[in-house]
Amino acid sequence: MKTKNFTLLKDMKDSIELIRQFNPARVIPLAELSKDCRRIIICAEGSSRLFPGGLTTHQSLGRTKRHWSALGGRELLDLLENPENSWENCFFLLISNSGRTSELIDVAVHLNQQNHPFWASITVHEDSALDRMAPCSLTLNCGEEGAVAATKSVMEQALVIQSLYRNLEGLAPFSSPRMKELSQGLARIMEAPVNQGLVDSLVKAGKIYMAGRQDGVAAELSLKTLEILRKSAEYLPGTLALHGIEEVMGPEDVIVFCGDYKADRSKIEKHLLKGTGIRAIYLARGISPDQGLSPQVMEADLEPYLILGAGWRLLVAAGLQMGHDLDHPQRARKVGNEME
Repeated sequence: MKTKNFTLLKDMKDSIELIRQFNPARVIPLAELSKDCRRIIICAEGSSRLFPGGLTTHQSLGRTKRHWSALGGRELLDLLENPENSWENCFFLLISNSGRTSELIDVAVHLNQQNHPFWASITVHEDSALDRMAPCSLTLNCGEEGAVAATKSVMEQALVIQSLYRNLEGLAPFSSPRMKELSQGLARIMEAPVNQGLVDSLVKAGKIYMAGRQDGVAAELSLKTLEILRKSAEYLPGTLALHGIEEVMGPEDVIVFCGDYKADRSKIEKHLLKGTGIRAIYLARGISPDQGLSPQVMEADLEPYLILGAGWRLLVAAGLQMGHDLDHPQRARKVGNEME
Protein backbone atom coordinates (compact mmCIF):
# COMPACT_ATOMS: atom_id res chain seq x y z
CA MET A 1 0.00 0.00 0.00
CA LYS A 2 1.22 3.50 -0.79
CA THR A 3 1.72 5.61 2.29
CA LYS A 4 0.60 8.80 0.55
CA ASN A 5 -2.86 7.36 -0.08
CA PHE A 6 -3.81 7.05 3.57
CA THR A 7 -6.00 9.91 4.73
CA LEU A 8 -5.19 9.01 8.34
CA LEU A 9 -1.70 10.41 7.78
CA LYS A 10 -3.14 13.58 6.24
CA ASP A 11 -5.57 13.96 9.15
CA MET A 12 -2.69 13.66 11.60
CA LYS A 13 -0.55 16.18 9.74
CA ASP A 14 -3.49 18.58 9.49
CA SER A 15 -3.28 18.83 13.29
CA ILE A 16 -0.04 20.77 12.96
CA GLU A 17 -1.56 23.71 11.08
CA LEU A 18 -4.80 23.45 13.07
CA ILE A 19 -2.87 24.02 16.28
CA ARG A 20 -0.83 26.86 14.81
CA GLN A 21 -3.99 28.72 13.79
CA PHE A 22 -6.00 27.93 16.93
CA ASN A 23 -7.93 30.92 18.27
CA PRO A 24 -8.92 30.59 21.96
CA ALA A 25 -11.39 33.48 21.62
CA ARG A 26 -13.80 31.05 19.98
CA VAL A 27 -14.78 29.71 23.41
CA ILE A 28 -16.08 33.06 24.67
CA PRO A 29 -19.77 32.20 24.00
CA LEU A 30 -19.31 28.95 25.94
CA ALA A 31 -17.62 30.81 28.77
CA GLU A 32 -20.43 33.38 28.97
CA LEU A 33 -23.00 30.62 29.28
CA SER A 34 -21.06 28.69 31.94
CA LYS A 35 -19.41 31.47 33.96
CA ASP A 36 -21.79 31.13 36.94
CA CYS A 37 -21.65 27.32 37.04
CA ARG A 38 -19.55 25.49 39.60
CA ARG A 39 -19.64 22.07 37.96
CA ILE A 40 -18.53 21.43 34.36
CA ILE A 41 -19.41 18.02 32.98
CA ILE A 42 -17.98 16.94 29.64
CA CYS A 43 -20.14 14.32 27.98
CA ALA A 44 -18.70 12.42 25.02
CA GLU A 45 -17.91 8.97 23.69
CA GLY A 46 -14.76 7.30 22.37
CA SER A 47 -11.79 9.53 21.54
CA SER A 48 -13.80 12.70 22.21
CA ARG A 49 -14.00 11.76 25.88
CA LEU A 50 -10.63 10.09 26.43
CA PHE A 51 -8.12 12.81 25.59
CA PRO A 52 -10.15 16.05 25.33
CA GLY A 53 -12.14 15.27 28.46
CA GLY A 54 -9.33 13.58 30.35
CA LEU A 55 -6.73 16.29 29.84
CA THR A 56 -8.59 19.22 31.37
CA THR A 57 -10.24 17.22 34.16
CA HIS A 58 -6.79 15.95 35.15
CA GLN A 59 -5.02 19.30 34.92
CA SER A 60 -7.79 21.14 36.78
CA LEU A 61 -7.37 19.07 39.95
CA GLY A 62 -6.28 21.32 42.81
CA ARG A 63 -6.16 24.37 40.55
CA THR A 64 -9.77 25.48 40.28
CA LYS A 65 -12.86 26.28 42.31
CA ARG A 66 -14.96 24.45 39.74
CA HIS A 67 -15.29 20.70 39.55
CA TRP A 68 -14.57 19.23 36.12
CA SER A 69 -15.51 15.70 35.10
CA ALA A 70 -15.94 13.64 31.93
CA LEU A 71 -18.62 10.98 31.48
CA GLY A 72 -20.16 8.86 28.78
CA GLY A 73 -23.72 9.53 27.71
CA ARG A 74 -25.41 6.49 29.23
CA GLU A 75 -23.62 6.96 32.53
CA LEU A 76 -24.57 10.62 32.66
CA LEU A 77 -28.17 9.93 31.72
CA ASP A 78 -28.49 7.47 34.61
CA LEU A 79 -27.33 10.22 36.97
CA LEU A 80 -29.59 12.83 35.38
CA GLU A 81 -32.64 10.62 35.80
CA ASN A 82 -31.95 10.00 39.49
CA PRO A 83 -34.34 12.33 41.39
CA GLU A 84 -31.95 12.48 44.35
CA ASN A 85 -29.35 14.35 42.28
CA SER A 86 -29.29 18.10 41.83
CA TRP A 87 -27.97 19.80 38.71
CA GLU A 88 -28.21 23.47 39.64
CA ASN A 89 -25.14 25.50 38.70
CA CYS A 90 -24.00 22.70 36.41
CA PHE A 91 -22.82 23.21 32.83
CA PHE A 92 -22.86 20.29 30.39
CA LEU A 93 -20.57 20.23 27.37
CA LEU A 94 -21.69 17.61 24.83
CA ILE A 95 -19.05 16.67 22.25
CA SER A 96 -19.84 14.65 19.12
CA ASN A 97 -18.03 15.07 15.82
CA SER A 98 -21.02 13.88 13.84
CA GLY A 99 -23.61 15.51 16.07
CA ARG A 100 -25.52 12.23 15.70
CA THR A 101 -24.14 10.12 18.55
CA SER A 102 -27.10 8.28 20.05
CA GLU A 103 -26.06 8.53 23.70
CA LEU A 104 -25.52 12.30 23.48
CA ILE A 105 -28.79 12.91 21.66
CA ASP A 106 -30.57 11.16 24.53
CA VAL A 107 -28.78 13.38 27.05
CA ALA A 108 -29.70 16.48 25.04
CA VAL A 109 -33.35 15.43 24.93
CA HIS A 110 -33.39 15.01 28.70
CA LEU A 111 -31.72 18.38 29.37
CA ASN A 112 -34.25 20.16 27.18
CA GLN A 113 -37.17 18.31 28.72
CA GLN A 114 -35.96 19.52 32.12
CA ASN A 115 -35.51 23.06 30.73
CA HIS A 116 -31.85 23.06 31.77
CA PRO A 117 -30.35 26.16 30.10
CA PHE A 118 -26.67 25.59 30.81
CA TRP A 119 -25.36 23.27 28.15
CA ALA A 120 -23.65 23.47 24.78
CA SER A 121 -22.53 21.24 21.93
CA ILE A 122 -19.23 20.87 20.09
CA THR A 123 -19.39 19.20 16.68
CA VAL A 124 -17.61 19.05 13.34
CA HIS A 125 -20.82 19.25 11.30
CA GLU A 126 -22.59 22.58 11.59
CA ASP A 127 -26.37 22.39 12.00
CA SER A 128 -26.23 18.75 13.07
CA ALA A 129 -29.02 17.17 15.10
CA LEU A 130 -27.15 17.92 18.34
CA ASP A 131 -26.42 21.52 17.37
CA ARG A 132 -30.07 22.19 16.61
CA MET A 133 -31.01 21.09 20.11
CA ALA A 134 -28.32 23.06 21.96
CA PRO A 135 -28.69 26.54 23.50
CA CYS A 136 -25.14 27.23 22.32
CA SER A 137 -22.91 25.38 19.86
CA LEU A 138 -19.33 25.51 18.59
CA THR A 139 -18.33 24.05 15.22
CA LEU A 140 -14.76 22.80 15.04
CA ASN A 141 -12.45 24.09 12.31
CA CYS A 142 -10.77 20.74 11.66
CA GLY A 143 -13.29 19.58 9.06
CA GLU A 144 -14.36 16.01 8.48
CA GLU A 145 -11.74 13.32 8.90
CA GLY A 146 -11.17 10.84 6.11
CA ALA A 147 -10.12 7.94 8.33
CA VAL A 148 -12.19 6.08 10.91
CA ALA A 149 -9.67 6.79 13.69
CA ALA A 150 -10.17 10.31 15.11
CA THR A 151 -7.00 12.41 15.23
CA LYS A 152 -7.10 16.11 14.32
CA SER A 153 -10.57 16.50 15.84
CA VAL A 154 -9.23 15.12 19.13
CA MET A 155 -6.48 17.74 19.19
CA GLU A 156 -8.87 20.61 18.51
CA GLN A 157 -11.46 19.40 21.00
CA ALA A 158 -8.78 19.27 23.70
CA LEU A 159 -7.60 22.82 22.93
CA VAL A 160 -11.19 24.10 23.03
CA ILE A 161 -11.85 22.55 26.44
CA GLN A 162 -8.52 23.73 27.83
CA SER A 163 -9.26 27.23 26.55
CA LEU A 164 -12.68 27.20 28.21
CA TYR A 165 -11.03 26.14 31.46
CA ARG A 166 -8.45 28.92 31.22
CA ASN A 167 -11.13 31.51 30.43
CA LEU A 168 -13.32 30.51 33.37
CA GLU A 169 -10.37 30.49 35.78
CA GLY A 170 -9.04 33.86 34.64
CA LEU A 171 -5.85 32.42 33.19
CA ALA A 172 -4.14 33.91 30.16
CA PRO A 173 -5.40 32.41 26.89
CA PHE A 174 -3.06 30.35 24.76
CA SER A 175 -0.92 32.85 22.83
CA SER A 176 -0.01 32.59 19.16
CA PRO A 177 3.69 31.99 20.00
CA ARG A 178 2.77 29.10 22.29
CA MET A 179 0.54 27.55 19.62
CA LYS A 180 3.31 27.98 17.07
CA GLU A 181 5.80 26.28 19.39
CA LEU A 182 3.38 23.41 20.01
CA SER A 183 2.69 22.93 16.31
CA GLN A 184 6.41 22.87 15.55
CA GLY A 185 7.00 20.34 18.31
CA LEU A 186 4.22 18.16 16.97
CA ALA A 187 5.66 18.35 13.45
CA ARG A 188 9.08 17.27 14.70
CA ILE A 189 7.88 14.27 16.67
CA MET A 190 5.56 13.09 13.91
CA GLU A 191 8.44 13.18 11.42
CA ALA A 192 10.99 11.63 13.78
CA PRO A 193 12.68 8.39 12.71
CA VAL A 194 11.52 5.32 14.62
CA ASN A 195 13.98 2.63 15.67
CA GLN A 196 13.25 -0.52 13.66
CA GLY A 197 13.53 -2.66 16.77
CA LEU A 198 10.67 -0.75 18.38
CA VAL A 199 8.51 -1.20 15.29
CA ASP A 200 9.29 -4.92 15.12
CA SER A 201 8.35 -5.38 18.76
CA LEU A 202 4.92 -3.80 18.18
CA VAL A 203 4.34 -5.81 15.01
CA LYS A 204 5.14 -9.07 16.82
CA ALA A 205 3.40 -8.18 20.10
CA GLY A 206 0.70 -10.41 21.47
CA LYS A 207 -0.74 -7.64 23.62
CA ILE A 208 0.15 -3.96 23.94
CA TYR A 209 -0.23 -2.10 27.22
CA MET A 210 -0.40 1.70 27.30
CA ALA A 211 0.64 3.09 30.69
CA GLY A 212 0.24 6.73 31.61
CA ARG A 213 -1.39 9.35 33.77
CA GLN A 214 -5.13 9.82 33.76
CA ASP A 215 -4.82 12.77 31.40
CA GLY A 216 -6.24 10.82 28.46
CA VAL A 217 -3.03 10.28 26.49
CA ALA A 218 -2.42 6.60 27.24
CA ALA A 219 -6.13 5.82 27.19
CA GLU A 220 -6.47 7.40 23.74
CA LEU A 221 -3.38 5.60 22.44
CA SER A 222 -4.81 2.33 23.68
CA LEU A 223 -7.90 2.93 21.53
CA LYS A 224 -5.70 3.95 18.58
CA THR A 225 -3.77 0.69 18.98
CA LEU A 226 -7.00 -1.23 18.52
CA GLU A 227 -8.02 0.82 15.47
CA ILE A 228 -4.64 1.05 13.71
CA LEU A 229 -2.81 -2.16 14.66
CA ARG A 230 -5.92 -4.32 15.33
CA LYS A 231 -4.12 -5.84 18.31
CA SER A 232 -5.36 -6.39 21.83
CA ALA A 233 -4.54 -3.32 23.92
CA GLU A 234 -5.09 -2.25 27.51
CA TYR A 235 -4.75 1.08 29.29
CA LEU A 236 -2.92 1.01 32.63
CA PRO A 237 -3.46 4.26 34.59
CA GLY A 238 -0.60 5.62 36.68
CA THR A 239 1.63 2.89 38.06
CA LEU A 240 -0.97 0.11 37.84
CA ALA A 241 1.61 -1.89 35.87
CA LEU A 242 3.43 -2.42 39.18
CA HIS A 243 0.36 -3.46 41.13
CA GLY A 244 -0.57 -6.95 39.98
CA ILE A 245 -0.99 -6.80 36.20
CA GLU A 246 2.52 -8.24 35.76
CA GLU A 247 1.03 -11.61 36.65
CA VAL A 248 -0.30 -11.98 33.10
CA MET A 249 2.47 -10.17 31.19
CA GLY A 250 4.96 -12.10 29.09
CA PRO A 251 7.90 -11.72 26.71
CA GLU A 252 5.53 -11.62 23.74
CA ASP A 253 3.92 -8.41 25.04
CA VAL A 254 4.89 -4.74 24.86
CA ILE A 255 4.26 -1.94 27.35
CA VAL A 256 4.44 1.69 26.22
CA PHE A 257 5.03 4.24 28.98
CA CYS A 258 3.47 7.58 28.03
CA GLY A 259 5.21 10.34 29.97
CA ASP A 260 7.85 10.54 32.68
CA TYR A 261 8.35 7.33 34.70
CA LYS A 262 11.84 8.15 36.02
CA ALA A 263 10.84 7.70 39.66
CA ASP A 264 9.83 4.10 39.02
CA ARG A 265 12.33 3.04 36.35
CA SER A 266 14.32 0.77 38.69
CA LYS A 267 11.20 -1.15 39.73
CA ILE A 268 9.98 -1.28 36.14
CA GLU A 269 13.32 -2.85 35.17
CA LYS A 270 13.26 -5.32 38.05
CA HIS A 271 9.63 -6.42 38.23
CA LEU A 272 8.43 -5.96 34.66
CA LEU A 273 11.28 -6.16 32.19
CA LYS A 274 13.35 -8.76 34.04
CA GLY A 275 10.48 -10.37 35.87
CA THR A 276 8.19 -10.94 32.89
CA GLY A 277 10.40 -10.39 29.84
CA ILE A 278 8.01 -7.77 28.46
CA ARG A 279 9.44 -5.17 26.07
CA ALA A 280 9.19 -1.53 27.22
CA ILE A 281 8.92 1.54 24.97
CA TYR A 282 9.02 5.08 26.37
CA LEU A 283 7.40 8.25 25.04
CA ALA A 284 9.08 10.90 27.16
CA ARG A 285 11.71 13.61 27.19
CA GLY A 286 15.33 12.48 27.27
CA ILE A 287 14.68 8.97 25.93
CA SER A 288 17.27 7.48 23.58
CA PRO A 289 16.09 6.32 20.11
CA ASP A 290 16.48 2.64 21.00
CA GLN A 291 14.13 3.10 23.97
CA GLY A 292 11.38 5.14 22.34
CA LEU A 293 10.57 8.65 21.13
CA SER A 294 11.53 11.88 22.88
CA PRO A 295 9.31 14.96 22.35
CA GLN A 296 10.75 18.42 22.83
CA VAL A 297 10.40 20.20 26.15
CA MET A 298 7.03 21.93 26.60
CA GLU A 299 5.09 23.31 29.54
CA ALA A 300 3.12 20.70 31.45
CA ASP A 301 -0.25 21.84 30.11
CA LEU A 302 0.81 21.32 26.47
CA GLU A 303 3.28 18.43 26.70
CA PRO A 304 0.53 15.76 26.49
CA TYR A 305 -0.17 16.81 22.88
CA LEU A 306 3.41 15.93 21.94
CA ILE A 307 3.30 12.60 23.77
CA LEU A 308 0.09 11.78 21.90
CA GLY A 309 1.79 12.75 18.64
CA ALA A 310 4.73 10.48 19.50
CA GLY A 311 2.29 7.64 20.03
CA TRP A 312 0.68 8.31 16.65
CA ARG A 313 4.11 8.19 15.00
CA LEU A 314 4.91 4.86 16.63
CA LEU A 315 1.59 3.22 15.76
CA VAL A 316 1.64 4.43 12.15
CA ALA A 317 5.13 2.98 11.63
CA ALA A 318 3.98 -0.39 12.93
CA GLY A 319 0.67 -0.28 11.04
CA LEU A 320 2.44 0.41 7.75
CA GLN A 321 4.84 -2.47 8.31
CA MET A 322 1.90 -4.77 9.01
CA GLY A 323 0.35 -3.75 5.68
CA HIS A 324 -2.92 -2.54 7.22
CA ASP A 325 -5.39 -0.21 5.57
CA LEU A 326 -4.90 2.61 8.08
CA ASP A 327 -8.10 4.39 7.05
CA HIS A 328 -10.58 1.54 7.32
CA PRO A 329 -10.56 -0.91 10.22
CA GLN A 330 -12.51 -4.08 9.48
CA ARG A 331 -15.28 -3.50 12.03
CA ALA A 332 -14.86 -0.13 13.75
CA ARG A 333 -17.17 2.65 12.49
CA LYS A 334 -16.62 6.38 12.26
CA VAL A 335 -19.81 7.06 14.22
CA GLY A 336 -19.75 4.26 16.76
CA ASN A 337 -23.38 4.43 17.88
CA GLU A 338 -25.32 6.63 15.48
CA MET A 339 -28.84 7.80 16.20
CA GLU A 340 -31.58 6.09 14.19
